[in-house]
Amino acid sequence: MTSPMTAWLVESYWPTALGSPDPVAARLRAIAVDAGMRLVGVVHVPADEMALWRFDAPAADVVRLALQAAGLTFERIVAVVDLPAAAMTQHLPEHESMGSER
Repeated sequence: MTSPMTAWLVESYWPTALGSPDPVAARLRAIAVDAGMRLVGVVHVPADEMALWRFDAPAADVVRLALQAAGLTFERIVAVVDLPAAAMTQHLPEHESMGSER
């Protein structure tokens, strides 16, 4: 029986000198399979020297062990709630809805 999955967001310092996080993402995807979790994606924010990694995993400790195995240092791991894009736009004022011009 598998454990229920929780959505996790990991914040890591990613200086511009490191380039793209793609090589680490590839390592994490391979490690994640063996750890019973999934790397959903990564958002690289070069201007803030940050990468935000999104995982589905049964527990924060599973994510932490995978990050350590990949050699990735991180600031924090937090549980998050994914919201479908359609649900988000229903609650925004018209001038702030996604895709509208200002």
